[in-house]
Amino acid sequence: MRNRTPPVQHLSYLNGKNDPVTLRIMVRPMFDLLDLIPSVSAFDAVGLIGVLLYVGAYSGVQVGQIDGNGLVFTAMNGVAAFCMLISLIGAFNLASAIMNTLFFSFSLIGFARQLAAQVSRGRARIGLRL
Repeated sequence: MRNRTPPVQHLSYLNGKNDPVTLRIMVRPMFDLLDLIPSVSAFDAVGLIGVLLYVGAYSGVQVGQIDGNGLVFTAMNGVAAFCMLISLIGAFNLASAIMNTLFFSFSLIGFARQLAAQVSRGRARIGLRL
């Protein structure tokens, strides 16, 4: 966080004897959004992309825009898992590393199986409903 002097607000009022009194009040917001931006590293940014892909894939299936058995869903989960693995370089977590390694591995297997099946049938269905 940056060291900044909090802004000062002057408050004037009259006391009981009609004498002007000026108070200096230090005003500091609870948090400053600009203080959060520099703390996001490149690894955090890649991890956030992974989270967006996970949530996008899941929500796409739930609202009926993405086929849960299609290539799009599998690819989104695979790329999301890879992004999460990259983000673990910045802050390692064993449980997350195991889970995302498995997600990435299963996504590669599923993607290869789906692609092979679709090529053998002579059609490439990506699994996106518009």
